[in-house]
Amino acid sequence: MQNSKNQEQHLPGIIQLNRDIKTSVENKTFKSLLVFDIDNFRKINMEQGIASGDKIISLTGNKLLESGYPTYRVGGEEFAVTLNSENILHEANKIKTELPLFIHEKTGIKISISGGCVQHPGKEFGNNSKMANILFAAAEQLLVAAKKQGRDKILLFPVEPARSLTILNAMVKFYKELARINTSPRNKEYISITGLPNKYYFSELLDKSVEEARENNQPIALLLLNADSFDIIRDSKGEEAAYRYIVDISRILKDVIRSSDITGQPEEKQFAIIVQNIDKKKVQKLADRVRTAILERAKGEVSVGVYVGPPVNPNIVYKDATSALNEAITGSENRTVIY
Repeated sequence: MQNSKNQEQHLPGIIQLNRDIKTSVENKTFKSLLVFDIDNFRKINMEQGIASGDKIISLTGNKLLESGYPTYRVGGEEFAVTLNSENILHEANKIKTELPLFIHEKTGIKISISGGCVQHPGKEFGNNSKMANILFAAAEQLLVAAKKQGRDKILLFPVEPARSLTILNAMVKFYKELARINTSPRNKEYISITGLPNKYYFSELLDKSVEEARENNQPIALLLLNADSFDIIRDSKGEEAAYRYIVDISRILKDVIRSSDITGQPEEKQFAIIVQNIDKKKVQKLADRVRTAILERAKGEVSVGVYVGPPVNPNIVYKDATSALNEAITGSENRTVIY
């Protein structure tokens, strides 16, 4: 049990969360995962000051620990807790209600939280340790959906009715991937700290996307993003802070791109986005929107390299996007180069 007061800076992060979920899945003790963040946190920092924002983060971690929840700080203002109650929705909503009241009592600042909660899908899906990455990715996708529905809510599935296309798409993807992991080669997995496809699985998705673009006679775009600030954050604030930056980027990408677009993580510090049927002007706007969002919300910079044009073949698409990214990094960080 994590019960140390005033130790939020030492909360375990995404790496430990993934290890703990894998262990509990393998031991058949996992019940559910809640991932949430503090709504409008950037606005709080701007209006109340960074010190107030830091205090809210500290109080949030301490309150969860004192309440007996296994707690992890996985992003800048994003937390994860594992729940073992038989009534998961009640427990999640209890956190949603009591935490803002506690923060208001201690700081005078009103907050709300939004989150996604995923239960174990059932014994028929087995207890494959690779399920851990999918559970985290699904909970985060529900968190994104909660934000888009107006914030201040917790979304849960498999119990949650699919009232929106976003939730329906997330549920379909969740079950498809659960079925896939038991039959796919071991190297085609999700990255443990973000729940995004690794380079092997992403390569397969790129092959399929290029083939689809050819069949439809449509252009395709591949955006490669380098997390420029990762090394600086790791050297100055430590490894956990650097990985929170990576998780923040993955969250922002899930929030900014369309549900039909495909996101992956080919390397530790590199992200990728596949967009079908898009022209150079629109892809430039997308890249700018992504860079701006990461700069504002994750407090870090990314360089972007883009291939956009006819789907010649996957190797050329990836090679040209990589060349564009290398040029972007070499020229100056936090810029976009399009081939």
